[in-house]
Formats: sequence, structure tokens, C-alpha cells
Amino acid sequence: MLTLFQKWIPVFISFCKSLNNIKNKFMRSKLWIIPAACIYCLLISAISIKVSPKPIECENQHKSGISFSHDTISSIKLNFFQRLFVKVFVKKYKKAYRLNSDGSSKADRQANTSLIFGISACAFLVLGLFVPYVILATIPASIVAMITGGAAIRQGTTTLGKAKTGKALGLGALIAFGVIIIAAAIIVASWFN
Repeated sequence: MLTLFQKWIPVFISFCKSLNNIKNKFMRSKLWIIPAACIYCLLISAISIKVSPKPIECENQHKSGISFSHDTISSIKLNFFQRLFVKVFVKKYKKAYRLNSDGSSKADRQANTSLIFGISACAFLVLGLFVPYVILATIPASIVAMITGGAAIRQGTTTLGKAKTGKALGLGALIAFGVIIIAAAIIVASWFN
């Protein structure tokens, strides 16, 4: 029984090494196969637009107001980069000019939120010097102020001043919180020495 076990150990070790070699070769080849397959699929989709079977005789038919079926109107063929540019442009346009019922965009609301949280972070910092544990609310308020301010700036808000002010107030409150904590640690350490 022991000899049979000793006999299969080298076979098992060589099998594991061959599996490791196959895995390494697959991992190296995967780096170029996946992008190549994606580019191939995108190029195929870019050139596979259905062409109208009936050519249109003149441009006046489009301008005359006569309704045409979808078979007679042919689409413009766009290559991959043109379609990518159009998608990026439309996405940025929709994101920047998405208006709510009150006329404000999402970026403007984020700028207002950033300013409110920046002011509240500073208020929590000052109030926390007198009321215990309130100073800990400075951390989430300042983080929210910085995140929403940065998001509003990236999305192209029309109230850029509010976004920058909220972001700066949040950062200032966070830095002041750190300085207060360090000063408190130094004072407490000096009392016990």
C-alpha cells in the first residue's frame, strides 16, 4: 500500500505543475484576447446597419411633409468612434441639464447640499467644544460636504461658488477636528506625566 502511494506522488506533482503552466499561459493570452474580441464585436456592429432597399429619388421628398415608412428612410452610417462620441456627448448633456420640477438641476442641488453640510460641519465643530460628543458629527458632515461639492463641480453646476465654498468648509472643519484631537491628546498626555 505504501509503495503504491509513493508511486503516485510524482505523477500527481507533475500533473499539478502542468496545470500551473496551462493556467499561466491562459492568463497571459487572456490579456489580449478579451480586448480583441470586444473591438471585433464593436466593429461588426458598426458596419451592420440595414440599408434601405428602395433608394430615395430626391431630397424634396423629405421636406414635402409626406410621411414615409421606416423602409424608405436610410440611416447615416457612423463608425465606432463617432458613435462613442455621440453617446458620451448625450450622456454629459443629459446629466448637466437634467432639470427638476422647480427648475434646478441635480448639480445645483448638490452644490446647495455641499454648502449646507459644510456650514453644519463647522457648527458641529464649534458646538462640540461645549457639548460632549457633538464634535463627532463633524466627520460625516464634512465628508458629505466634500463629496457633494466635488460631484457638483464635476457635473457642471451653475452655482460654482456654493459648491467650492461647501467643499472648502468641509475640508477646513475636518482639518480643524484633527488639530483639536491632536491638541486634546497632547494635553491629556501631559496631565499624566
